[in-house]
Amino acid sequence: VGARLAKPLLEWFIAPREGYNLGYARAFKAKLGVPVACVGGFRTPAMMARAIENGDCDLVSLARALIADPDLARKVMAGKPYVECSFCNECLARAGTIPDRGER
Repeated sequence: VGARLAKPLLEWFIAPREGYNLGYARAFKAKLGVPVACVGGFRTPAMMARAIENGDCDLVSLARALIADPDLARKVMAGKPYVECSFCNECLARAGTIPDRGER
């Protein structure tokens, strides 16, 4: 019941789309002379690379993507499949437990 109620509320606060803070990162980068990191729903390597390659930010910060798959970076670099965050919040239920390192 809690997850059913929490998900719509979370979606209302934070739309589940990748790079939802890129506009802010671009604005900061335009005004500041320091490297800018962007946080905000990054879950696919293509979007992470595009944000940096387009000059929107200098690096991306990952949270849910690494909760969903703690081995994300290693799997992407090896060309292996990875678990993609779907913003379902199920991964948060197992946060703090032994990471699931199995292939899904």
